Amino acid sequence: MYNDKSINLGSSLRDRVEVLDLRTDSGGNFSWARVGTRYACVKPDDRRYSFSSVGVWPRGATVTLRPCGLTLHQALRWNGQHLFLTAIIPSAGRDRLEIKAVVCNPVTFTAEPQSKTGRDKLNRPTVEKVAAFTFPGVWTELYRKEQDEGVVGTELVQRVIVTPKEIRLRRGDIVRHPDGSTWPVMRVLELDEHKNEYIVYRQEDP
Repeated sequence: MYNDKSINLGSSLRDRVEVLDLRTDSGGNFSWARVGTRYACVKPDDRRYSFSSVGVWPRGATVTLRPCGLTLHQALRWNGQHLFLTAIIPSAGRDRLEIKAVVCNPVTFTAEPQSKTGRDKLNRPTVEKVAAFTFPGVWTELYRKEQDEGVVGTELVQRVIVTPKEIRLRRGDIVRHPDGSTWPVMRVLELDEHKNEYIVYRQEDP
């Protein structure tokens, strides 16, 4: 909890933010959808919040608003900027929430999953094709120390995609960037309760 009575809710909640939920359409494609709006006090700052365990952390913002059932599985949009939520802290009096978020621009990727292999009741090998789907993710640089410690050649370019928890990819799946480039999934990091991280790579000519 935090105790900040310096913000008068009646006069300070002048910003308008949109509350976003992750939705799936009939084709299995994911996207952020607006489900409501709230008055808030948004304060961008130069601090970099803990957002990714292996990626470069983007700039942050603090959002104050009245309790509204918001969870870390949701997101906010303010002045056209996407706010990926990292912490929700209720005040001591339970009359407001302090939300830590990172300001980012989600990218709509296309996932091309590998076929699933198995065996049928007669123990014969089976192959099940998995349909491609689109999803929003935050595209960021791999933290340099993490990159240097890997046993990879210098011709490999690595990036990190941070996604909502619902996005499930496997090592070896292909992720297509909107610019047309393809990035196989190298590592899957799923321990966080509210998000997943995927290290992807691309081979470049030396």
